[in-house]
Amino acid sequence: MIKSKHPDREVSLRIALTLAILWLTSSAAVAQPASEIALIKRQFNELQKISIRQNREYCGYLVLDSQSRLSATPATRGRRDSCQADWPEGVRVVASYHTHAAYDPDAISELPSTTDLEGDRFEGVNGYVATPGGRLWYINSATMTTRMICDVGCLTMDGRFKPSIYETVVSRYTYAELAEIQDGP
Repeated sequence: MIKSKHPDREVSLRIALTLAILWLTSSAAVAQPASEIALIKRQFNELQKISIRQNREYCGYLVLDSQSRLSATPATRGRRDSCQADWPEGVRVVASYHTHAAYDPDAISELPSTTDLEGDRFEGVNGYVATPGGRLWYINSATMTTRMICDVGCLTMDGRFKPSIYETVVSRYTYAELAEIQDGP
């Protein structure tokens, strides 16, 4: 065993390394319950048809009632690039959900936006986003990250969507990475 000339530094480094590992694993992807994923997919598959046809976002919340039954609130019709549903009363909100309207080659609609992450953090909930290409994203508002649950075509998609434009989409983004994509280099 080699003795360190600086035992205090060695201890400090070990503590720092341990804390870094704990931090990284605590923010790692935690799988959402299968029942939640199944519900949001059903909700989005119906909403995507309307959202794409009308070129409007639709939004709402996943909630638990007093007997812990999971359901989706009725969707609220929004604008082309925003949507705000009324906060549901008498239930526990589990997550927000919203669509990203129809395919637009000039819009960055295959990723959640920084506004999406900010809105969920402000409301204190996580969120789900459906894209015109049929991707499903999960927003973790505590870590301000998003991860792709399923890729192109896993949800109802806009027939005009051109996947080649979004070949560089990865499965996870931080808030800072999304900001850089939205705002450019």
